[in-house]
Amino acid sequence: MCQAYIYINGIYYYFVSLQKYLKKRVIIFAVMKNTKTGLKKHIYLLMLSHLSVDINQGALPAALPFLIAIKGMNYTSATGLVFASNITSSIVQPLSGYLGDRSARFWVSSLGILLAGSGFAMIGLLDNYWAIFVAIMLSGVGNAIFHPEGGRLTNQISDTNKGANMSIFAVGGSLAFAVGPLVLSASVTGFGIRGTSVFFIPALIMAAASLALVKNMHKETEGKTLPEMNDKATAATPELQVNGSADKDDWPAFAKLSVFVFFRSTILAGLSTFIPLYWVGVLMQTQAAGSIALSVLSFASVFSTLAGGFLADRIGYKKVMIISAVTIVPLLAVFTFIPNLLLSFILLIPMGFALQLCFSPVISTGQGFVPRHIGFATGVTMGMGISVGGITAPILGRISDLYGLPTTFHVLIVLACIAAITTFFIPGRKAGTQ
Repeated sequence: MCQAYIYINGIYYYFVSLQKYLKKRVIIFAVMKNTKTGLKKHIYLLMLSHLSVDINQGALPAALPFLIAIKGMNYTSATGLVFASNITSSIVQPLSGYLGDRSARFWVSSLGILLAGSGFAMIGLLDNYWAIFVAIMLSGVGNAIFHPEGGRLTNQISDTNKGANMSIFAVGGSLAFAVGPLVLSASVTGFGIRGTSVFFIPALIMAAASLALVKNMHKETEGKTLPEMNDKATAATPELQVNGSADKDDWPAFAKLSVFVFFRSTILAGLSTFIPLYWVGVLMQTQAAGSIALSVLSFASVFSTLAGGFLADRIGYKKVMIISAVTIVPLLAVFTFIPNLLLSFILLIPMGFALQLCFSPVISTGQGFVPRHIGFATGVTMGMGISVGGITAPILGRISDLYGLPTTFHVLIVLACIAAITTFFIPGRKAGTQ
């Protein structure tokens, strides 16, 4: 107990010291004199914070083959850890967004970063399955409380080009899912399963940076009420207004979008979880090769996350969602029914691109449907857009245990078809906008 106290006290001391150092020394995020320059720096700080949070969630699927090999888990128990991460996120994120809409708590993003990294870092240090389960839940809580605040702030400081700015923020998450498996594979290969503790380092640094610079980050919104900021942010981009109005919430439209979010999230979580396992169990490759495959999928999504926002600003948000959802169906079918190593590897690139093309348009569209509840909309479209699918992971894991991994991918094809169909029922953002 005494050693644990000394360890926690030491972490607190270094966190405070780092926070004070960054507050004095980091010039790039210092007091902003130019509005445009300030906006960019705010956006990029939020993007880096997003990366430091999602790198843990991105690394979790890559950790599953190692946990199965080292700790003797089966598919059901291993995917249960994905459930642990996502069930907390799915519950906490909308609640966190709702509370953020009522009263801004700018420190919660720093807390989210620290919890996300700390929880994941502990899984390699624990031997009991349920202790690992709880640690992953803790990481999920951190993930959940960060996303609504980060997305809400991005929306509010974006006077124009809302889709493009949301893409910059969102690309931090996409990059995290690409980098996470590589960092996990390298750390576990180098230090054993206890190498997961490496993930505490970026969490500590970015949490301290965010806390040190919180006043500058929120300078754009200082002195305004949340409803006023929501009105300004939404009114600035006509494409995101509901029927030409910046102050009406369209909950039926948001509900239709949420259905698409659920199916898309299930597909994304299914592929992220089972591609490393597919590489090992079907294509007979190593765990490290499975991590690389997942990173290739995620790196492709980095570019599509950026492209999606810029494209949506030009051709329309609904069109980008339709293109994204429809394209993934044939790609996933070829990937599933032709289990060839080279072909599968090549297909990861267009699959990753198609999966994430609609990510930032979905977030911006959701915020436009309910402009009076931007934090809540972000919690559903961004946070749950990634996490809610993880709730179905144990079901897919059970299917894999009973019928084999290929059957799981057959199920994902059916879900992809349903997701594509739902996009045609989502309303356009504005008269004449598709």
